[in-house]
Amino acid sequence: MNKQTNWIFFDLDGTLLDNFDTLYEAYIDFLSEFNIKSNRKEFNKLNGPSIPEIVCILKDKYKLNGDENNLIQIYLNQIDNVYKNNIKPVANANYILEKLSKNYKLALVTSSSHKIAFELIKQQGWGKYFQDYVFGDEVKYSKPNPQIYELALKRTAAVPDEAIVVEDSINGIKSAKQAKIFTVGFANNQPEEKLFKAGADKTITKLKDIVAILENKNNHEIIVTGDIHLKEVRNNLQTEKLIDKNKDLIKNTWEDALKNKKMFNGKLLNFCEINKNENQINISGNFIEYKNFFAQLHKDINLNIKPVGVSGITLIKETDTEYLIFAKRANDVTQYPNFFELVPSGSIDEECIDANGNINYKSKLLSEFIEETGLSKELVKDISSFTLILDKNHGVYDIGCKIILNTKIEIVEEKFKNSKEYNNPAFVAINELDDFVKKHSDSIVPTSIALIEAYKRGVTYQ
Repeated sequence: MNKQTNWIFFDLDGTLLDNFDTLYEAYIDFLSEFNIKSNRKEFNKLNGPSIPEIVCILKDKYKLNGDENNLIQIYLNQIDNVYKNNIKPVANANYILEKLSKNYKLALVTSSSHKIAFELIKQQGWGKYFQDYVFGDEVKYSKPNPQIYELALKRTAAVPDEAIVVEDSINGIKSAKQAKIFTVGFANNQPEEKLFKAGADKTITKLKDIVAILENKNNHEIIVTGDIHLKEVRNNLQTEKLIDKNKDLIKNTWEDALKNKKMFNGKLLNFCEINKNENQINISGNFIEYKNFFAQLHKDINLNIKPVGVSGITLIKETDTEYLIFAKRANDVTQYPNFFELVPSGSIDEECIDANGNINYKSKLLSEFIEETGLSKELVKDISSFTLILDKNHGVYDIGCKIILNTKIEIVEEKFKNSKEYNNPAFVAINELDDFVKKHSDSIVPTSIALIEAYKRGVTYQ
């Protein structure tokens, strides 16, 4: 999502309307016409296709007698019967539509027919909020086929990066993702894990949480997932030319900064290229002086510098519960002072390079862990890489690693008392992670947010 979001595509059934159980009732009544016993599992799989497609599926499966058009009408009649005065909006639906319509263009993209959907929109008084509509009877193939969302992009003259989809069903998420649109899974009728597995970029459990996603969506991005190999390249001509062109400005900016506080002009790794094969992700970078990046940050000049750091998501297991370690950054750091951050994190320096140019960033992360927590390396059971993420605010990449500890929380707490970089460690249980992130959403480093998202997706976690 690199462009500004202009359009929000909302699904209707189960997303804006709390009618999932009502539709289930219509499904039960339809099958009972033929003395067939219904089941919830089958109905859940039918969340996404249009009514004609649902009828076609049921007709083939149960060998239903009768003309298909007549069967469709029977099903529609059952829907009409259960819909009468029995449909309510999802909690906060009216508030969300009112709020978002002030800053975004809204479109309804639903598998329901034009007739049914418009009647429901009219009942709720939502017509004033939507600039466009796409209905299930306008496309040949319904969700999970991407056709309905491809038509939505065409009709709104939007490209995928300019839109966001809000969907509650697995089929709907698959449809939107095949159309290459950023998709938020609303866990109204399905668990979050299944929505992530279907491809949702983010999930929410309350419709109003979409506001926070829209406000923070440009802070970070998960670039790629998998095992990462890092290698040094000696030259980056484009960056070197830009640094040389701006050398006087860089020099003056650094000297002015030194007048106010003590800083160290070490080397940082600058991102150059990424390549992915079946087994691993290969990233290359070159080392440059920190003062160049400092000038890029503070003087709004583009030196093509994209630092690469390394961050960990550290896990401790106690009484069958996994905990993540957060801590607050010190007040005097350059970026994100007093923000919560997953521990540990740090830059990658030249000491990590071997004779062949390979960069052992895991050894750097281990040394950062020891320095930041005061714990010994013997307590680290395993370190494994799983993602590359980008802090869009500062243009900084981080290799994300999972660190498994073999120790107790009380030992870590005691050691943290001597930390100079962090304070106020927080040990967050996995089942409390969502609440912690929501509570501190404005004071968590974007890199940590991205790591959490990768963790929740189960990229490499069992």
